[in-house]
Amino acid sequence: SNPDVKYVYHQTWAYAQGSTYAPFENYGKNQLTMYNAIANVSQRVKDIVAIDMLVPAGTAIQNARTSALGDAFNVSDGYHLNNIGKYIAAATWFETIFGQSVVGNSYKGGFSDFEVLVAQNAAHLAIAKPFEITSMATYEAQPIPLTSSVLVDFGNAAPSPSWNQMAGFTVNSKINLKDSLNVFVGMALTVTQRFNAINTDGARATTTPLNMPQNVSSQSFYGNSKGVFNGITTPQGVIEISGLINTLTYNFSFFGSRAASDNRETKYTLTGANTGSGSLNPSSNSTAIATVNNIRPNAEGKIILTVTSGTANLSANGWFYLNAAKITSNNN
Repeated sequence: SNPDVKYVYHQTWAYAQGSTYAPFENYGKNQLTMYNAIANVSQRVKDIVAIDMLVPAGTAIQNARTSALGDAFNVSDGYHLNNIGKYIAAATWFETIFGQSVVGNSYKGGFSDFEVLVAQNAAHLAIAKPFEITSMATYEAQPIPLTSSVLVDFGNAAPSPSWNQMAGFTVNSKINLKDSLNVFVGMALTVTQRFNAINTDGARATTTPLNMPQNVSSQSFYGNSKGVFNGITTPQGVIEISGLINTLTYNFSFFGSRAASDNRETKYTLTGANTGSGSLNPSSNSTAIATVNNIRPNAEGKIILTVTSGTANLSANGWFYLNAAKITSNNN
């Protein structure tokens, strides 16, 4: 009976696409189907209940999922929000209640500048369009000098902490990179010439400076420079490394491994403003890495990685492998 009471409708969010929570079956385990159902109810709720405010937290989360952060706002159960997800929801509540843009708010909650940029803008865009997704694909982290290594796992085993996982081996597969401290560094990897597929017979116990868990060392992107396999020949696999600072130089270490007895030498070539290469024999390898130092990006801040069979490769199909990589920058 209090005339000053205000009613607020909190729009929930769709579950993570990989959620195993049973109610997700109601939406065919499809995140967009669930989001569209939530948005539809949100539009009609004012005709059912007298509400004064709508907080479009679900749209804010969905906006953020279109950014480089990806579908990374839930805890392991796939439906509760993690800390950055809660920050986005709180930012949406703040702007709804106070009518003040949250973009540029000084409270960062311990998140990186890029995460805050995405979170605040996701909320702000949801206020403007509460019932539809606004793409944030153009929001990218600014390139920064690397103060911690960038570690890359080429495979699709369970992801390992501190490692970026690149599971896509076909053209246009892309990931945005974090360093080993979980900070976005503005770098991205994009496949421009495909590999054949993923191999799972690499070494599980290794002794290298990369300190790889077995989930990383045991899987690889592989190619065949000679002969047909899986219906194709892949003379080389090529990955574009972008978002680099063209006044710095970068160091690269590569690991390749596959249970075998013949020589399957693999060559890793890096091309930017200058070029360097290194090779190793991945056959039953558990200790060797190939290192290429002091590569400077081109004017666009890019370095091209080409992986192919080396001159000592004796395998009939010219097999070559890329299991893992480590990237650092020379900041002096």
